Amino acid sequence: MNLLKIENETICPIVLYGVNRSGKVTQYHKKVMVDYFSLPINYIECPFPQVSHGWCMNQIINRTIDTLPFDYYWFLDNDAIILKKECIDLFYSLVKNKQGIASHIQNSNHKKIKGQNHTIHPYCSQAFLWFSKQIYNELDRPCMDHWSDGSDDSGGDTAERLTIECKKRGKIVSILYPSHVIYPHSPIDAGLLFGRGNTFGNNLLYHQMRSDMPESENEFIQKCEEVLDGKYQN
Repeated sequence: MNLLKIENETICPIVLYGVNRSGKVTQYHKKVMVDYFSLPINYIECPFPQVSHGWCMNQIINRTIDTLPFDYYWFLDNDAIILKKECIDLFYSLVKNKQGIASHIQNSNHKKIKGQNHTIHPYCSQAFLWFSKQIYNELDRPCMDHWSDGSDDSGGDTAERLTIECKKRGKIVSILYPSHVIYPHSPIDAGLLFGRGNTFGNNLLYHQMRSDMPESENEFIQKCEEVLDGKYQN
């Protein structure tokens, strides 16, 4: 596995992608993250939609956590990129105390608590998820897969249990909120929305989302071209 080294610790960056979508998104992801920012990303092809994103995360973690010598996982989607290199140092600083997890915000609006019409549960998205092996073990290695509606638990989407377990154990949950959204349509909390084309923080990272929509590919490629043109350099 390719590893990123910061302050004598090692991070394993992993992108899961499927062959059920256009290859252009992954190609541009590599142009930005590998060629432009020189990050050692591991690209792993998954048989979507036959298996879920969370199922693949479980498989990767189970096969590496006890056998490969690195300190942190960094999972990111193939349509999630950094806009500035300082984003890496920021997220490392949020998890290096090994007391919590970090990502941008997500809310699974299609999941509901049994007996309620309530879906608001902001959690750390799997699309830019940082956590240490140590904290994952302390949380008893929560399953990363989604679970069905009708559960007694809140939420139910990919990697959401990780946030829930952090909250239950009094750990730190660091969530970055969007500063701009191309097409906002889904609530997160506090009356805020996210959706298609999300910029997080002060132009720190970008997650396209809605890969099922034709517009998404072009919007993602445009954002990548902006990065490659140096638009977000300080």
